[in-house]
Amino acid sequence: MERVPLPRMFMLTSMIGFLVVTVYTASGKIDLKWGFAFDFAFALMFIASMISITPPSVEKPERPILSRAALSGAPAQSTSVMGLISRKVPSGKKPSKKPAKRAAKPSSRKKATKPAARRRKR
Repeated sequence: MERVPLPRMFMLTSMIGFLVVTVYTASGKIDLKWGFAFDFAFALMFIASMISITPPSVEKPERPILSRAALSGAPAQSTSVMGLISRKVPSGKKPSKKPAKRAAKPSSRKKATKPAARRRKR
């Protein structure tokens, strides 16, 4: 599972919210039960933002086991039953019902030009 850093405003909101609710609860504007619930929620938000800041632990990837076939460049063959079952067998192509799309041919028509002014012979 990858950790994605939370936005800076998330941490700022949790700190300001915690302080405001604590002051309002201490002054009696908010009931003690509601104040504790809001402080708990803002504290969880702050903890989540702190966890998202810390870099994830770096685990060494497992070293792949190379067979002689892989080293020689030959394709590896599966010997398991599921590998044999799931292997696709080439079959003859069936013609599709839709006609193949044709490439656009360049136009052989001449560009339309303005008609030449007709001259009258007198």
